[in-house]
Amino acid sequence: MVRFKFTDIEDLSDWWLLVQDRDVDICTSDPGKDVDVYLTTSVRTMAGIWMGDTTYRKAVAEGGLKVVGPRAMTRAITAWMGNS
Repeated sequence: MVRFKFTDIEDLSDWWLLVQDRDVDICTSDPGKDVDVYLTTSVRTMAGIWMGDTTYRKAVAEGGLKVVGPRAMTRAITAWMGNS
């Protein structure tokens, strides 16, 4: 379970990705599962990462993205969540 908190929008600022094997469900309300990784960022920063204009590592270093969770998962974020 991955929770996104978008800091630059008020409506629907929280999103959850429920990942089981290769199946991914997107939720805009809390599905009630334990969260493994928390990502706090702006929509602009996440879009930049998704489009390949920046990287997770660079966004974290510049303060535009905060990632909290088990070290093994947060350090390997590009392995389980790539870009477009």
